[in-house]
Amino acid sequence: IVGTSGGIYSIPKPTSDEAITPGNMRDKFNTAYDCGSVPALPLNNTMVFTQRENRILRELTYDIGNYKYKGARELTLLSGHITGTGGLTQIGAQQHPSTILWGIRTDGEAVSFTYEKDEGVYAFARHVTDGEFISVATASSSVGDELWFCVKRTIGGSDKYYIERM
Repeated sequence: IVGTSGGIYSIPKPTSDEAITPGNMRDKFNTAYDCGSVPALPLNNTMVFTQRENRILRELTYDIGNYKYKGARELTLLSGHITGTGGLTQIGAQQHPSTILWGIRTDGEAVSFTYEKDEGVYAFARHVTDGEFISVATASSSVGDELWFCVKRTIGGSDKYYIERM
């Protein structure tokens, strides 16, 4: 899957074991929704991506019956304000024990999106801290996915960066 400012394309594997080259590449247009600068994430058998200004989250789903990607449903349709006026700078995924998409906003706040598609659960929440969230990462553990943030805090008049686990 390749996301561009002009839409989303899929590039199927060449018929043999050769590398993709300009001579054997066959791209297929999937949807006209433009893509933002935040890297997309695979989540719940879908691809979650931001649109151009990184304010709208969409999902691209593969339709196995028709052998193609379909739609790009807007996940932020009922919560357009949640990504803030500047949009997101990064997204990350926590899959166990619950599926939660995490985002870092340009204003330093974090947002979470509980995303249990099969059960019809879609819920956003905003998270603030004494400082600014800079980035988010997840790591697998024996009890579920651990959530880690880089947080900038001002201590004694100077900025300090901390790696914190939620």
